[in-house]
Amino acid sequence: MYEELAVVRESLAAYSSSAVGERLFGREAAWAPTCVVRRNACLMEPPRRADALDTMIALFALGASVPLPEARAALGRRCLGTLESLGLTSRVPGEGSVASAVAISPLGDDLLVCTDFAPPCHVSRDQPCMYVGPDSAALADVVSVVARGRRACDLCAGSGVQSLVALGSGATAVLAVEREPRAAGFCRLNRALNARRLLEEPRSSRSRAVLDDDDDRSFDLVAANPPFVAVPGELGYEAFADGGASGEAVIRDVVKFAADHLADGGLLIVVCEIHHHHHHHHGSSLVDRIAAWWDAEDEPEVVVLREPPDPTKTPAAVAARRCITARSRRLWIENLERQGIDFVSNGFIFIRRRLDRSNSKKKKKKSPLLLEAPRLWAMPPTNVEARSAARRALDYLQVLHD
Repeated sequence: MYEELAVVRESLAAYSSSAVGERLFGREAAWAPTCVVRRNACLMEPPRRADALDTMIALFALGASVPLPEARAALGRRCLGTLESLGLTSRVPGEGSVASAVAISPLGDDLLVCTDFAPPCHVSRDQPCMYVGPDSAALADVVSVVARGRRACDLCAGSGVQSLVALGSGATAVLAVEREPRAAGFCRLNRALNARRLLEEPRSSRSRAVLDDDDDRSFDLVAANPPFVAVPGELGYEAFADGGASGEAVIRDVVKFAADHLADGGLLIVVCEIHHHHHHHHGSSLVDRIAAWWDAEDEPEVVVLREPPDPTKTPAAVAARRCITARSRRLWIENLERQGIDFVSNGFIFIRRRLDRSNSKKKKKKSPLLLEAPRLWAMPPTNVEARSAARRALDYLQVLHD
């Protein structure tokens, strides 16, 4: 597969974040993830310049079909044949055109990440692999700052984007962990596409079951983009997003995993939605729940970073974005109200294990820190507020390299 994908990579050399950003948005972009394909804009028409880059954008970013002669001229017969043999593109019956079965997101000018398209654009009947969205890009932006010299674990890895970013930023080793078989396949595909070798094959498991019970392996960095959406039990939802009724079912397991496998001084970064409650959920604050999930004798240092509440984050506003029918909107609002959630904000959780856990309770404890900043999942380079807030969190935890 490495040799075949080397052909694809060479043919897609012009498909970079800066080039795609200039073509789609009129300016260079440090990241060009497939979230440019919105749920209500599948098969949107690309800019018509009839060149190779236009063809790549149409196929791999926008999900549009392209006439076969144009695809051959842009990608070359060998590349197109390789993509078809791998099942990444296919001929559209009766149309004489080609369509892509996968989205490909250029991240910077040296990474390409294959995923499924954003729902409802994806075509597989299997649980889709999460597209590279603003939460993925936001987490990757932080991972790129802290990964150097660390042994890292990409938990709930999806397409493996955090693994690739960590390795490209100087991590010494990375373990990608993913439960869903289709997503684990994308992890392997992306490792081969980017010619980056992970510590081992992605595992078909997640959180507490990820390592054997007697495995004492530890990590200096755990990065997680878990399912975090608070989903009513009566409604179906994509596995990569469904965090249970509270939205915290998998976040809890991620924290438990970190308690078992973070090295002294190690850092956990979780990108997720942070809920504002008019009363503490089940009688406790998020910081209290994190302390309960951290099933270890030492006490970690915690920073919660979230966007401030505003009218776009109310249960009604969230339901309007995520639901189509009146019934589903009603169920969504009712679930959030049952959970006591007033606002749903984009955010991060940072947890650091102390350097000397044996004496952590004897030393002066840092109080948990709650930070607020706007546009936390804005795309680089427009994420000035997000980067500043993340820097404050990392400075507080004293985890940045000199």
